Amino acid sequence: MARKFLTAEEALEYMNSLSDEEFDDPEIIIIPQETDAVSDEEEIDDSIANCNIVETCSDPEIRDTAGTIEVLSNICEETKFDIKPPKWKKCEPEFSLSPYFFSSQDHQHIADKISGNTPVERFHTMANDMISHTVTETNRYAVQKNDHSFSVNESDIKKFIGILFYSGYHILPREKMY
Repeated sequence: MARKFLTAEEALEYMNSLSDEEFDDPEIIIIPQETDAVSDEEEIDDSIANCNIVETCSDPEIRDTAGTIEVLSNICEETKFDIKPPKWKKCEPEFSLSPYFFSSQDHQHIADKISGNTPVERFHTMANDMISHTVTETNRYAVQKNDHSFSVNESDIKKFIGILFYSGYHILPREKMY
């Protein structure tokens, strides 16, 4: 991990605030300032490439630098994340809603509604709400996409669903053959 500091004192305070277990073999790097930047210091001593904390405290040349100071250290992963594994336990699930049970009157009402109908009539009975909702949402989507000339009605959606059903169980080699 690298942290940047403007003065050597800030870098030293940071390094001294960390314990020996938190970082391993820290390095101080003096980054030269920008080419046209104005500073009190004239140049950086390039011979000082790597030094430890004790050498830094005793060397007066590092205290004032023309550029920024970067402290590189390998922070131990153990101190970085202290996550405890979850504790699992067996228990019965709790449900807030009880399941809805149909009464015999509900079954009788549905049976009366669809008895004697052909499969196509049963489909129309069950799917009318779905088809009208599909028509509404399809037209709304066309308006949102700035296609104001596009409009569908219930017969168009029924034809489309019929084509999907037909193409699902009667497969032809080409799309144009449908």
